[in-house]
Amino acid sequence: MLEVKDLSKAYKNVQALNHVNFHLKEGIYALLGPNGSGKSTLMNLLCQQLKPTTGKILWNEQEISKLGYSYYQILGYAPQQQGLYEEMSGLRFLTYMALLKDIPKKEIQQEVQRVAQLVNMQDHLTKKCRAYSGGMKQRLLVAQALLGNPLLLLFDEPTAGLDPKERVSLRNVFDKLSHNHILLIATHVVSDVETIAKEIIFLKKGEIVTIVGPSGSGKSTVLRCIHGLEKPEKGAVYLNDQLLDPKEEHYRELRNKMGFVFQHFNLFPNMTVLENLTLAPIQVMKKSKEEAKEIACQYLKRVGLLDKKDEYPNKLSGGQKQRVAIARSLCMNPEIMLFDEPTSALDPEMVIEVLEVMQELAKEGMTMVVVTHEMGFARTVADRVIFLEDGKIIEENSSKAFFSQPKTERAQDFLNKVMH
Repeated sequence: MLEVKDLSKAYKNVQALNHVNFHLKEGIYALLGPNGSGKSTLMNLLCQQLKPTTGKILWNEQEISKLGYSYYQILGYAPQQQGLYEEMSGLRFLTYMALLKDIPKKEIQQEVQRVAQLVNMQDHLTKKCRAYSGGMKQRLLVAQALLGNPLLLLFDEPTAGLDPKERVSLRNVFDKLSHNHILLIATHVVSDVETIAKEIIFLKKGEIVTIVGPSGSGKSTVLRCIHGLEKPEKGAVYLNDQLLDPKEEHYRELRNKMGFVFQHFNLFPNMTVLENLTLAPIQVMKKSKEEAKEIACQYLKRVGLLDKKDEYPNKLSGGQKQRVAIARSLCMNPEIMLFDEPTSALDPEMVIEVLEVMQELAKEGMTMVVVTHEMGFARTVADRVIFLEDGKIIEENSSKAFFSQPKTERAQDFLNKVMH
């Protein structure tokens, strides 16, 4: 069994993976997610090409870093990049890979023919790799991963470059292997795995951080400092390794990468919903009226309010106003969304409307920092929780750890009061 426990990987200030947990038994598992969500990073960690920042990878309850060479004997990997030796024939390439895997010489010929037949390459092995099509190269990479019959098989975009018939053929191979192997397939093509995958593991690109704590602890102040609405007396804010400072040339450009959703909506009462949404794209992003209108309608449809585009804010419910405010921020195409108590001014029925929109953004990989009293939202959606009191960080932890085993007595006391 393969188990990933609280796995994180950071490159300088970029968090590629954040507290990933799963365990795999025999069968096929699909790894889905947008570009930049960490799929290739996870594959490289499983192959020990990278070391995790925190967390563990276990094979049959033993850390793979301590298994040494024996781990590579149970591992087969087909990378996305086609790093083949162009002057080698397919036969020579597979023979070379079999030698690297310590397959006994007297068994190599039979093993090479076995894996070649599995991927329908047995009639092309005498050709040089440079003469292969992209699909044939991909099949050869899959074949080398199967050499030695490893128990754990990792495939990074294995169907790239294959025609529909080849895709079906390879899918059938995976299906046969699933009975006594673990297969993890990273792919963008859902149709390749939806009928054969035991489970789908979805990686998000962004991180969702919730800031919680008692009233007056400084939660909203932190958010306003991040967005530049207040100037910190000490310290600094960086976005993508760039200093967020009004004196800097790139300040406005950086600030426009952040959307801010206020507690009390802050919609212009004398403008229609559509006019509220098109104002900033026209004035700040220099969009044409038609282009801004098209973008605004797209996001109003996304939050379920396209039919309200010609209404004025005073005709909307609190939940509708907050959804309009979210759509307005999205119109600026932000990389990060900041939410300051987005549900505190709403009655319970309207809270659900807003949280559903935020949950959809979370699924799509939007990076969000949320100041909230909604512990249910923080518990189910957040990746990380920061607990503040008296302007200080008392605790910072993964959502799962914070709500199940808080590290500090003060956090435990806070949760006991707000969760019951």
